[in-house]
Amino acid sequence: MLDRVSIEKINHPKYRNIFIGLSGGVDSVVMLDLVHKNCGKPIFAIHVNHDLNEKSEEAQLFCVKLAGSYPIKCFVAEISVQARTGVEAAARKARYEAFKKFLGPEDLLLLAHHSGDQLETALFKLFRGGGGFGLNGMPRERAIGVATLYRPMLPLSKVQILRYASENQLKWIEDPTNQDETFDRNYIRHNIVPVIKNRFVNAEIAVLNKLESDSSMRLELETQAKENLLTLRTERDAIELAGLKSLEKG
Repeated sequence: MLDRVSIEKINHPKYRNIFIGLSGGVDSVVMLDLVHKNCGKPIFAIHVNHDLNEKSEEAQLFCVKLAGSYPIKCFVAEISVQARTGVEAAARKARYEAFKKFLGPEDLLLLAHHSGDQLETALFKLFRGGGGFGLNGMPRERAIGVATLYRPMLPLSKVQILRYASENQLKWIEDPTNQDETFDRNYIRHNIVPVIKNRFVNAEIAVLNKLESDSSMRLELETQAKENLLTLRTERDAIELAGLKSLEKG
């Protein structure tokens, strides 16, 4: 079910170890199973215990046991989110900082975000007025500390993930915080996305295509800007003012 690009990525010789962000939910459980079947490298799991609900300890034990059944070693990071407001953003920041502590320069961290998550992220950024030029979602690949973060499940839908889990008799646990609509992303997921998809059946695919198109355009513009600046550099590593003005006119 993983696409060719993802399989080639996780098996690329530049990466020595593969780390999987394992929450215990269906998305990360399916990713663990898929990567285990498609990767010939050492695989490790990382579970971050945010201690945000009464099932946090249960989720931790589940992940350690599940990973061990493959068998894969599961590292556990226990974090405490102190923020009284903005808990969602604070937990996310703390989670990524926890990931960094386990990763080296030749490691690849995989996260199980899917196309539905991408739609929610794009809407969240749109409503918040962030994201810069064009429509923005989550990058499929980016740096995380000295390592690399990659999202192999981004092209997959939630329906595909649930179908795979059912067909392969996988077990997972539900995170009760996913139902808490005081979190912005949960509110978008439960109240806004269903209305959009009910009216516009292909909304998820359309947004994903738009995100990819805008991302390519941003990359092209950034590359062109860098090339233009290089032509304006002087021997003293300064920028030629006359040349800069000519770019503005062009």
